[in-house]
Amino acid sequence: MPKRRAQDSRESAKLQRIAIRRDAFRRNRTQEVAGSSPASSISKVPAHLPLSLSTLRLCKPDLVDDLCENFRRAGFTAHSAGGSMAEIQRLDAPEREQERREVELHLRVWQAMRPEAAVEILN
Repeated sequence: MPKRRAQDSRESAKLQRIAIRRDAFRRNRTQEVAGSSPASSISKVPAHLPLSLSTLRLCKPDLVDDLCENFRRAGFTAHSAGGSMAEIQRLDAPEREQERREVELHLRVWQAMRPEAAVEILN
């Protein structure tokens, strides 16, 4: 049991460090942009919107834990969402589309190792 608590504590600390880096990145992305002439107006580049979870549905519910563990080893946040579903998130992705591409790419790698696993990305 103490070993599990230590592992949970390390994972929690890792997630906090990722969140801090992500927030700093987002603050840096909101910056003033000046036009080419002094008369041009200054506008704000909007901060990055919060990232969304990618929900995956597997054909075999017994593979959900393996999928989540594989994504966690690669730096994603992953957990079972019940039954044959898993929720995956890449906290340090700079934008939603990049996060989605990374999830899709890593999923293809996992499927190459598990050809018997059919997976559907729901969102």
